[in-house]
Amino acid sequence: MEKNYKNLLLVIIALVTSGLSYAQTFATFTSANSGVLGTVPFTISMDAVHSPEIATTNLQGDSYSSYEGSWGQPVIKIKPGADFECTITFNEAIPNLKFYIADWLFATFEFNENFTILSNYDLTATDSKTLTVGVADGIIQFDNPVTTLTFKRTSGSSSRSHYFTFAGGSTLGINDVYAENVSLKLFPNPSSDFIQISGLKATEKYEIFNVLGSVVKSGVISDNQKIRISNLMKGIYILKLEKGNTIKFVKK
Repeated sequence: MEKNYKNLLLVIIALVTSGLSYAQTFATFTSANSGVLGTVPFTISMDAVHSPEIATTNLQGDSYSSYEGSWGQPVIKIKPGADFECTITFNEAIPNLKFYIADWLFATFEFNENFTILSNYDLTATDSKTLTVGVADGIIQFDNPVTTLTFKRTSGSSSRSHYFTFAGGSTLGINDVYAENVSLKLFPNPSSDFIQISGLKATEKYEIFNVLGSVVKSGVISDNQKIRISNLMKGIYILKLEKGNTIKFVKK
């Protein structure tokens, strides 16, 4: 039993680390208040003043380039008006939920779930659940599986419409990180300056991948040696070691 489990774990490691591509399924809207994400139904509820409608927008600007599905997408349009609250309810928990934001200008939004900014133009996370928007669009990803997502605008222009859509990651997404050597630890995590690995038995080569699967840094690391990450953009990364172990970390 233990041997079979180890073999299965090694297969998962190989799948995660071979190319590090993360398939996404975009929401399909059957109406402005309902749809499916993959096979999971969802509903969208808002107040009547801001009743949503389906629109199409191009998500291929600077903030979305190279992201799968970043061409013209059906999206939800929230009509202009006073501050609002929107709730999206899924029939089951969605892992690796990505939220695509378009034309959210000069406003502040509060979410009920912790998130990480993946790609942005003028987005700022003032804390783990609050997003401040300038002249902006971008992508955020929620840190934990989401069943009910609520977000509300707490300040902003009443003359602007807001557009959004969302996508679910595959079952082997960036939150699914596996290590054959469970004694390995990466710290500090999150970090803005450097990371270290403890538990290495010998010097190993490493590569750091961004969420697009591109190598952004590589080198050689020994036990507890620092890897500088201050030049990386904020977001989620995967560190892959020469012997196949992979560890997720967040650059803040």
